[in-house]
Amino acid sequence: MRKLLTPQEILELDQALVEVFALHRELKSRILTAHHIKFPQIPAILAESFVIVTANKLFGADWKAIFGGSVSDIQPIFPQALFQ
Repeated sequence: MRKLLTPQEILELDQALVEVFALHRELKSRILTAHHIKFPQIPAILAESFVIVTANKLFGADWKAIFGGSVSDIQPIFPQALFQ
């Protein structure tokens, strides 16, 4: 099973991406042919971990989420109150 990023790791990866995007912009402004370099990608683990860590804020207080494995990237876990 995939290992979830901690909130601290999410913040660190976010900061690293901010720096990478800034460097990419700077290179394109300094070196004309740098426009051939692809824009950096957002790692899937960042988006997935963010949704899982913040599921109760995104979907509601009783909601949780887990990695979906072969079924999906993320699986929401519905509050029991919805089924009563």
